[in-house]
Amino acid sequence: MTTTAKSASVRLHPVVKGALLGLSWGIAMRVWMRFITTNPEFTWTGTGYILGATTLAGMLLGLGWARRAKAKGNWWRLTGLSMLPLGVAAGGVMIP
Repeated sequence: MTTTAKSASVRLHPVVKGALLGLSWGIAMRVWMRFITTNPEFTWTGTGYILGATTLAGMLLGLGWARRAKAKGNWWRLTGLSMLPLGVAAGGVMIP
């Protein structure tokens, strides 16, 4: 008797995908900051803020994408505001 193994595909909700991609982006940002600095001293609160803000931004963008895909009104357009937490940290004054 032969059995064929079916490939199991895991389908994550877009909010979870967005959160994971946002977290990955935050980790990549922190690693990049570590490599470009001449004085590699970082605080845990700063690292936590960067990881938390990018995860939240990715989660909100995933939510906006899911709502847009299901055509549930125009509220998904407000998810562009999810990038605001990324500009209020200590380096936010460098944006202008």
